[in-house]
Parts: sequence; C-alpha cells; structure tokens
Amino acid sequence: MMPAIVLVSLALIMSPAMARNEHRKSAPKVPHGVTCDAACLRGMVDRYLAAVAAHDPARLPLAKRVKFTEMGQELELGDGFWHTASGLGRYKHYFADPDAGEIGFIGTMREYGSLVLMGLRLRGERGSISEIETVFYRKGSGPGWNDAGMDRLDTDGRLDPVWLETIPPAERMTREQLAHTANLYFVGLQGNDGKGIDGKGFYPFTKDCLRVENGVQTTSNPTLIANLPPGAFNFALDCTQQFESGYLGVVTRIHHPRFMAVDPAPGCHTT
Repeated sequence: MMPAIVLVSLALIMSPAMARNEHRKSAPKVPHGVTCDAACLRGMVDRYLAAVAAHDPARLPLAKRVKFTEMGQELELGDGFWHTASGLGRYKHYFADPDAGEIGFIGTMREYGSLVLMGLRLRGERGSISEIETVFYRKGSGPGWNDAGMDRLDTDGRLDPVWLETIPPAERMTREQLAHTANLYFVGLQGNDGKGIDGKGFYPFTKDCLRVENGVQTTSNPTLIANLPPGAFNFALDCTQQFESGYLGVVTRIHHPRFMAVDPAPGCHTT
C-alpha cells in the first residue's frame, strides 16, 4: 500500500520509495555554479506540471542527461503518469533550495479526471532539469477518511499561513540544524515505545505541532475519531501525546532518509 504523503510540523515526509537510490542524513550539498534562484526553481516546477498535463516532455528545459523516477522506479521521461495525467489541481506547495539547486513540491493533479496527490523533486543545473523524482497517492490506497482530505486540498488550494512566514535572518537555523531536527522525527517514530528519543521522555515537538496526511489533520483532531471503531488510533491526541502512547511502535524500521531540499528562510525542508 502506498504510504500517505504527510506534512509534519515544518517538514514534508515522502514515501520510502522516493529514498531508495541514495542515503543522505544531512542537508543536500551545495554544488558549485548553481544559478537558479527560488523563483527560477518554482517556475521550473510550474513548467514541469504544465508539460505533464500536456503529455509533452519537449516543453521542458532539459539537461543532456536526465534521470526520471516514478514511485522509485527509473523510467524514460514521458512514461508512467505522463500518459495518464489529465490536468492540474489547485493545491501547490513549494520547498525551494536554491543553494543546492533543488526543489521539492507537493500538490494535486488529475488522472483520468480523478484527484491524485503528487510529490515531486526537481534538480536544476544552470536553468535545465537534470533529475526528476515523483510519487503519488491515489484515492483508495488508504483509509476513506484519509482520502477525504485530498478533496479539501483541491477545493480551496490554500496553504496554512505559517508555511509562508519568513524567519528573520538572525533567528534562522542552519541547513544542517534543520536536517538534524527533521531526522529526530524519524528517530522517535522508529520503534516508538513512549520513552522518548533519549529514553527520558523527550520528543522534538512544539506545543502547537500538527501532522497533516493528504490534507487531513491527524493530531489534535477529535472529530476524526467520531466514526472509527473502538480501539482505533486516537487522533485527538497532539503530536507529543501520540508518540508518548507508544502506538506508533508499529513502525519498526525507517531506512535511507534523505533531506533533499532545505530552505532556512521559512524553516522548511523536503524529506
């Protein structure tokens, strides 16, 4: 079953399928000679989405060699979702990392008219696309209540304002600090036993931390459990309380995490 595409606090966590090719535990390295700023990278994503909807890779500014994967499988550019895409959705969320020449994106697309949630990473070199990774969440590949959130994302297409806030330069974390903090989520999730990542009850969450799965808020959301059977996971608990419950211990192993795009200005990254 395809895992949910999840927004956790200020982190975007992608399917493990997106992380098979390379193991990175730190922020992406900054290459020499990167010339594409944040606006350039966002424009590159928009051009990519439009080209997919038109089923025409020739519309893209491509490097001589392009690596393209879908759900962790390397394909020829133009195959896979390129054949089945039928249009754009309304929800668009960008995670630009101009220092590394990479950008992460999560948004809605249409496939034969049905809504899908798309995760995307592009790598740009001197204005040309050299790497493309995509993953998808389709209705029916998760619980019904989870699918409902995708409709909300496509209906209003709005981001929580916290994602758009710019952190003053003096208060920003470094790229390495952001990647380290994000990795603490995985450390606490793997083999979750309620004892904290340090064995002393510490979990790295703020009091107002929220987790969102496919547009559904899955922490501090008591309305989500109204129609669930007895003993189901308690979505009314906040981020820390859920980890303290030890319920997430069903996740026994997390491997090959990558922090593909880090943007210190809003304190965001793509994982």
